[in-house]
Amino acid sequence: MNALLHRFIAEERGDDLVEYALLTAVVAIVSFAAAAAIGVAINTTYATWDAATQNIWEPQAPVD
Repeated sequence: MNALLHRFIAEERGDDLVEYALLTAVVAIVSFAAAAAIGVAINTTYATWDAATQNIWEPQAPVD
């Protein structure tokens, strides 16, 4: 068991795979956070724009 543990610690063949997996995980987390932040910003911008454009033009009442 001790030899297996020593070999596992000394082995370097899988290091690149672990590093790429960690890098991929970090990129995915940052991408999800950025998408969420951009979504909130776009929603706020459109809500503000909608509120500002509600009173720009008011149609006249139809004449009977």
